[in-house]
Amino acid sequence: MNNNRIAYTIVIPAYNEEANLEELYRKITNVMEGQGEEYELLCVNDGSTDGSLETLMRINKQDPRLTIIDFSRNFGRQMALTAGIDYARGRAVILMDADLQHPPELIPELIKKHKEGYDAVYTVREYAPSAGFFKKFTSHLFYRCAVLLGVSLIPGATEFMLIDSVIVQRLRQSRERFRFLRGIVYWLGFKKATIPYRAPPRRKGKTKFTLLGMIKLAFDGFFSFSSVPLYLAGYLGLCMSFAGFLYAVYVLYISLVKKIAIPGWTSVMLVMLVFLGIQMISLGILGAYVGRIYEEIKQRPLYVVKQTIGIG
Repeated sequence: MNNNRIAYTIVIPAYNEEANLEELYRKITNVMEGQGEEYELLCVNDGSTDGSLETLMRINKQDPRLTIIDFSRNFGRQMALTAGIDYARGRAVILMDADLQHPPELIPELIKKHKEGYDAVYTVREYAPSAGFFKKFTSHLFYRCAVLLGVSLIPGATEFMLIDSVIVQRLRQSRERFRFLRGIVYWLGFKKATIPYRAPPRRKGKTKFTLLGMIKLAFDGFFSFSSVPLYLAGYLGLCMSFAGFLYAVYVLYISLVKKIAIPGWTSVMLVMLVFLGIQMISLGILGAYVGRIYEEIKQRPLYVVKQTIGIG
């Protein structure tokens, strides 16, 4: 990390967040004015198709502390965060979203924990009683599955976090394509702290966290940090083979000892469907790992920067 006066870089990925950017800038500026530290805002325009880039450029002309990385297309939130970490000049980096659901008012608490000696300060989202059952259930299911698969995570932790330069340097060395940043940060170790918060409802714009996108992120986290699914497929196949062997013994006993003819069509079809299902699931799991290997060995860049504004 560059040695300069900048203490904190606030990295904000933005994809079609034109409606929120100016308010987010005002809130962060108001919060940071009381900290007595040099800082920069680093916004990554992740291929936005609205006026997000123009809004950021307008703010940059008024305040050069806001700098911009403009992607050539949409590469996704994880890659936008990665680019921000790569370009950050601060001695610590704060990651947050542009939708105002990561409250800027929490930034002083993140900084306080950092000054107390913590290398990674997570925010842990708490759901209000009014939150939907489906949202709370899927979040709980994700962390339960992570535990079962041996993936170490802080339940409820988000990527609204502060990371010290010691972590930033190691993240810059990690160039894996299927990224799950909060998992990588946890895996790196170092001294951690958590801060609970409740996210306010989104007031402007549309959420980018679709169900399909959340499932993809969950799979990236599971497959990137655990080989347990591969072993589970093998164990499941072994159990089904054993069950098939017992059934074969039963069929031979009925046929040869009891001399009872078994019509058998239904039972045979049932066994075939079960075994074929297990085979397809196993092939799917294996394919997921092989596909990730294929993508990694191509060594393409994680993202492509079209232009930077305000960055030397």
